[in-house]
Amino acid sequence: MLARAVIEATAKDKGVTDGSLSQKRVVPGDAARARPFSVVRSVGAVDTHSRVARQSVHGGGSDSTERVGGRVGIGLSQIKHVKLPVADLPRSASWYRELFDLELAAEYVEEGEVRGVSLLDRDGGFEIALRQREHCAGQPRLAGFDVFALLSPTEELVTTIAGRCDRLGIQHTDVWHYPGYGAGFDIPDPDGTLVRIVWHDPQRPSGFLGVAFDADGQPQPYRHPLLDLGGQPG
Repeated sequence: MLARAVIEATAKDKGVTDGSLSQKRVVPGDAARARPFSVVRSVGAVDTHSRVARQSVHGGGSDSTERVGGRVGIGLSQIKHVKLPVADLPRSASWYRELFDLELAAEYVEEGEVRGVSLLDRDGGFEIALRQREHCAGQPRLAGFDVFALLSPTEELVTTIAGRCDRLGIQHTDVWHYPGYGAGFDIPDPDGTLVRIVWHDPQRPSGFLGVAFDADGQPQPYRHPLLDLGGQPG
C-alpha cells in the first residue's frame, strides 16, 4: 500500500516537481472534495515502533517493561488508531481513504445506522477511525487543531504529498522547512481538523528538543526542559 508505493510514486508521478507545485492557503470551512485518481499510490507511511527489535526488561516484583530505541516503556508497541468526530461519515471516510489510499477495515452499526468506520494502512501499521459527530460524547469540534501527524520517511515525499493534494483539489498550507529540524505542512479534512505531515531531519541533535516560537513565528530551539515532570524514564 502506501509504504510500498513510495518509490513507485516518485518515479511515475512526473507531473510533480518542486518548481511546479502551486501551494494553497488554508480556507476556513470544508476542504474541497477529492477527485478520483488513477495514477499511483504515493503517500508516505508512518514510522512504527512495532517493527523495531525490542528487549524485555523484567524487574523483581515490578511491572515488565520494554526498551525501545533506548527508552523504557511499559510493554505496549504503538498507537493502534486515532479516532476523529466527523459531520458526514461517508464524505470523510471517502476523503481519508482516497487521499491516503487506506482500506476500509471495519464498520460500526448502531440502531441500523453506520456510525463509525476504521480505515487501515496495513503496511504502515496504523488506523484512522471516524465516528459520526452527533453520536460522540460532547460532540467535539476540532477545526484548526492538528490531532495527529503522519511521519514521512523523506523530505522529498513531503513535497510529493503536497503535489498529490493539489491534483486531488485538496487544500493545504504551504510546506514549511526548518533547517536542522525538519519539514511539513497541514491538510484540513472536510471538518477542518488538521492532518499534519512531517519529516524529521536525521541530522538534528539527539535527545530532548524544545521549540520556542518568537514574535515572527520563527522557531528557536532549546535543550533543557522547562517543565518539571519528576524525572525522565530511562
